[in-house]
Amino acid sequence: MTELPPAQHTRNGKSSARSATAALRLVHSDTQRSSPALPEFTSPATSIGIRVPAGLTQLTMLRALAETVCLIADFTIDAATDIRVALDEVATTLMLTAVPGAEIECEFTYDERAMTVRVASVSHTATPFDEREFGWNMLHALTDSVRTITQPCDTGAPGFPIEVTFHRSQDGLHG
Repeated sequence: MTELPPAQHTRNGKSSARSATAALRLVHSDTQRSSPALPEFTSPATSIGIRVPAGLTQLTMLRALAETVCLIADFTIDAATDIRVALDEVATTLMLTAVPGAEIECEFTYDERAMTVRVASVSHTATPFDEREFGWNMLHALTDSVRTITQPCDTGAPGFPIEVTFHRSQDGLHG
């Protein structure tokens, strides 16, 4: 396993390489979004995304956006809580293993039946998630499916690009 140094943080907990400014984008898509490992949307889907510095101080922003998107999508409180907790687990792990100056990209895509959440960053390790750990098992228990993609370390940019995508149906029938 190849590892690079973890992100540097100042005494106040903020990333030293980035400001706390977040970029937010809203996209309405009339096309279905599909992936070989994840269920397809059956109706037009709406997507909203955010990019924040990969610092733990940004977890509040990601949690708030997750809850807001779930509210707009008319998800149940149980489904919204599952999505928020799953996002928290993924984002925290990616933030703790982020290379200096990395950002967390988070995108929510939903229709009236389900939501898919994609979280991506650049990590100093190719394997930030330990499948034997409680957090990974909790992530699988809270969602219908989880997919992790790790790209090779690029010589032009230090670290391993990692993307985690999970899917949660509105009705809570995991499987």
